[in-house]
Amino acid sequence: MLRWFPGLARPAFRILKTSDNRIFRSTRFRLFRAWTEGLSEESAVQTAALPNGLRLFVDVRDWCGLLFIEPRAVEPVTTEFLLKNLRKGDTFLDIGANVGYLTMIAADAVGESGTVWCFEPNPKLVSLIAESIRRNHFDTRIRLTPVALSDADHEAQPFYFSNNISNSGLSSLVPSADHILSGQMDAASPTLIRTTSLDQFAASNRIERLDALKIDVEGAEELVINGMRNSLVRLRPRFIICETGLDSPAARQLETLGYERHMLEPMSPDGNWGNILFQPRAVNS
Repeated sequence: MLRWFPGLARPAFRILKTSDNRIFRSTRFRLFRAWTEGLSEESAVQTAALPNGLRLFVDVRDWCGLLFIEPRAVEPVTTEFLLKNLRKGDTFLDIGANVGYLTMIAADAVGESGTVWCFEPNPKLVSLIAESIRRNHFDTRIRLTPVALSDADHEAQPFYFSNNISNSGLSSLVPSADHILSGQMDAASPTLIRTTSLDQFAASNRIERLDALKIDVEGAEELVINGMRNSLVRLRPRFIICETGLDSPAARQLETLGYERHMLEPMSPDGNWGNILFQPRAVNS
């Protein structure tokens, strides 16, 4: 019925958001999933209402579409950390921004005097982020950059897009064997995209301040960190959040650059993989 009468969708979910008891939450989620399954690509693009009056354009069929009914359904611990630790005037990098959820959260936190550099190579997601920037009037504080960060400049680097309509976040420069076997990624048909290293990008764009950054690049973390070593040494951000394993090559790389690590928001049953917080190691005087 909601698909036949689109105007009823928001009122229906608004009513179901009046309570967070188990029955309401279960009904809300089941109705949401049933609603999204039959939506066309055009009608699936909706505006989610986030905290602090922010608006975010999402494809409700995708995993981030949960924000339409749960404003902090995506990485809630990481979200709270950014809200508490980003400061007005900060420069923040969102590397692998997907739909731009944390980009908008960060832009609100750093204020008009701050800057958010948003890196996302997926054209569909870039268009959604651009609409969110416009809707939130963040044109002067968000720099949307439709390239992928890596370890070097390439004009035509193979990039593997997700075939899973419900998880665009699987896309990566480094194809996952599990995703290929499950049919969620096609290793034989990559798309050629432009990549650059953060070191080169920072030099070209005269970035002289880097307070914090988030890296979520689905297996390409080592490449990204290899391309930002000089920037991390020179600009020394207060913290880095990277989706990776506690003992991954990326984590070890950051440790050699003087960053201590601890799990911020685990995303695996064993607690060894998720959003890891890296902060500069204290120097003994």
